[in-house]
Amino acid sequence: MERLTIKYGELFVPKKTCTIDRFGEADDCDSCDSVCESDCENCAVQECFTRLGEYEDTGLTPEQIRVLKERDMAKRCRQSIFDYDSITCVCGSDIDKDAEFMFCPWCGQKLKK
Repeated sequence: MERLTIKYGELFVPKKTCTIDRFGEADDCDSCDSVCESDCENCAVQECFTRLGEYEDTGLTPEQIRVLKERDMAKRCRQSIFDYDSITCVCGSDIDKDAEFMFCPWCGQKLKK
């Protein structure tokens, strides 16, 4: 996915408003002060660019973030049908009831015992 922002000084700015130098860095950029008429650090538009830039820095796609968010929501395990001392994760793996796992050691799902 192509980046929409680039770091310019301490701020993220729209890449299309900048000239890019031979090293791939922002050389000269138009700031958003023509839109919001305030200093960039307290600007609502700048806050949006900053959040987008931080997201782009993760290198994750929206789908990958949704998967991680779902995996981090605790899921209740069910009693294992094979062993009364075990519980079964949503991935189907059996886990010892007395183990102090917060996450399934096989799939990484957060556990709610």
